Amino acid sequence: MPRSTDAALSRASNIASCFVIPEPVEARDFPDKGNMSHEMYLVVAGPEGDQREYLLQRMNNDVFTDPHRVVAAMQACTAAQLAYMERHPLPEGTRWDTLTLVPADHGGPILEIADASSISFWRMMVRIGGCTSYKSLNQVRSRAKRLALAEQAGRGLALFGDLTSDIDAGELSNPLPGYRDTRVYYSQLDSVLNGSRTLTDAAPYLPEDAVVRETTQFHFLVHLNEREYQARLNDPELQPYIDLTLESRELAFALLRAMERGTIRRVAIHGDTKLDNFLFDAETGAVRALVDLDTIMPHTWLADWGDMARSLVNVVGEKATDLSRVRVDTDVFEALARGFLSTAREVTEPEIELMVDAVQILALELGVRFLADYIRGDSYFQVAPGDPPDINKTRAMVQLTLYRELTRRAAAMRRCVAACRSRHAIDG
Repeated sequence: MPRSTDAALSRASNIASCFVIPEPVEARDFPDKGNMSHEMYLVVAGPEGDQREYLLQRMNNDVFTDPHRVVAAMQACTAAQLAYMERHPLPEGTRWDTLTLVPADHGGPILEIADASSISFWRMMVRIGGCTSYKSLNQVRSRAKRLALAEQAGRGLALFGDLTSDIDAGELSNPLPGYRDTRVYYSQLDSVLNGSRTLTDAAPYLPEDAVVRETTQFHFLVHLNEREYQARLNDPELQPYIDLTLESRELAFALLRAMERGTIRRVAIHGDTKLDNFLFDAETGAVRALVDLDTIMPHTWLADWGDMARSLVNVVGEKATDLSRVRVDTDVFEALARGFLSTAREVTEPEIELMVDAVQILALELGVRFLADYIRGDSYFQVAPGDPPDINKTRAMVQLTLYRELTRRAAAMRRCVAACRSRHAIDG
């Protein structure tokens, strides 16, 4: 990632000075920036010998169109975690840190900066010290340490779910309308397979909800010329994967239907449980926090679990061109399940019974998203410089191959969940 210029750092220092932190203030590069952040800086503030560290972030209001609502959900999430720990102290030796927002000089959590053409939204958080993060399990060379890290990630998700379980999900809205709605993703696929090029063409597939329709309708349309569209649509390499997604529609909606029936709960979820959003103690390796709270939303925690697990059990990552190498690391799955089930208090048996299905569903869902995006012309997952032009085709085939492998391993994974659950019940 390119380093910030001196001018950018000077500007960031000036912006940071508008928050309630001690002087002097210095902004520095912060390499661990999230995908949704335009700019993030490490801020060191205070006199030498008594300096404190903060993170200054420009919120991406192109993605999150209502930054104030995003921050309000973040504050509610943090408050709920603190309140739960006050009422239900964590087991001895367990430490959990929450994000702390620093107020701007005007007292609010967001600093708005307007110029002639745009407005930017900035927030500042206390940096959680003594922690490290990982973008991938493969960063850790030791197999035993990788499995220990996976177990800690499972524990971290369970802790987060417990600590936020008292949030009234009915008071939350989705900061990214349509996100994690498997029906929307399938409707987009159906629309582009049908060749929809206008909203009139796409009308039978568009969501009924006006907000979701307005924010997602662009992705129901084909954006390629007809020749390129037909080439992608009729690519013989893709045909088995298109067929697989259409055959799997019933399973794909299982979590949504279970929530609608009331079989499983609708709760506040994190929404982006990739590994690098977990912080681990630099000395002990124990999980300490789950950060990046921009996608707090109402759903089932099984969506968070499924997304985390489908990512971590995939041994080759999302861009593998040799699909024969795509396989499921069942040891990683066992470590995740063990960490989660040994820790979680606020879960139900019907939810636990869907843990294996959830991993399949989230792999399938992401495969559908990549597939639809490739066929319509890469309107959502932009092709980055250096990526091949068919990168989203590759990503789709990887996820759908992973989904197929997960279904083949489902019986063994169910036995693993049952064994972890039984062991936890005995230990408890």
